[in-house]
Amino acid sequence: MTSDRGERTHIPKHPSFVKILALLSQARWHNISVLALSQYLAVFFVLNDISNWKTVITDWVLHLIVLSGLLIVAAGFLINNFYDREKDLINRPNRTLFEAYLDKDLAVMLYLLLNAVALVISLAISVRAFVYYLVFVFLLWMYSHKIKKKPMAGNLMASFLAIYPFFAVFIYYKLHNVYVALYTFLIWTLLYTRELVKDLESLKGDLLLGYKTLPVVIGKLNSLKYLRFVLAVDCVVFVLFYRHTYHALPSAGTYALCVALVLVMLLVSTFVRASYTLISIWHNAFRLLIFIGICFLAIESQWSFVY
Repeated sequence: MTSDRGERTHIPKHPSFVKILALLSQARWHNISVLALSQYLAVFFVLNDISNWKTVITDWVLHLIVLSGLLIVAAGFLINNFYDREKDLINRPNRTLFEAYLDKDLAVMLYLLLNAVALVISLAISVRAFVYYLVFVFLLWMYSHKIKKKPMAGNLMASFLAIYPFFAVFIYYKLHNVYVALYTFLIWTLLYTRELVKDLESLKGDLLLGYKTLPVVIGKLNSLKYLRFVLAVDCVVFVLFYRHTYHALPSAGTYALCVALVLVMLLVSTFVRASYTLISIWHNAFRLLIFIGICFLAIESQWSFVY
């Protein structure tokens, strides 16, 4: 009993503050920040002329569209953590133990609250926006509850859900452009490949808890072979994009060529013993490539086809 009291008194002196930090960690505040930044970069530099920045800043509908998406994504991270806590205790024990300061019941309540607020906001925009985001809420829940445990389907849906919020902004600006669509597809290929790497990274927890992810179903070695195939296809896709768009879109073409070179290095590294540390490096490399890709989209602000 004494030791229990000692452990309890050792818990941080400001539990409310710690719960807030645990909430921010569970909601993946850094991912939310990058998503918000990415959407606004796309709005300012791709969907608008930068000279119209005042119009963008005062466009309350745009801000509500972005806010609704961010709230739903944050809620999605909360429900994903709810279903994955046991697995995360195996794969990421330190972070998961810290996030446990926010108990499951409170996390579920916040999940419902964030979704409710987001849907009310979307309804204030339009019925179409409400339906669009209601589908998003349902897909995120389905992914966390069922689909993520299935091979291939989980990877495909996760990568699709990652770009879902961008479509709301594209639809709002009535963007129907083949080049932006192709560039978005490039980012999606990186997201899909990253999901394959994440499955390798979480193999231990998935195996122990019976998740039917690709590495669990076909084995780590076969998953690495499939990853090599996907990386090779990614390289070809990025090189083709570079060859066909470099003169018209120099920044995007440069990015595509650089990514192709990095993908070649990652492909070569897969023939080295795939330790947990190396797989984590692959995961972080894809995070960086995706973020840089979004920044390059903003740099190419003078694309004639956008305006």
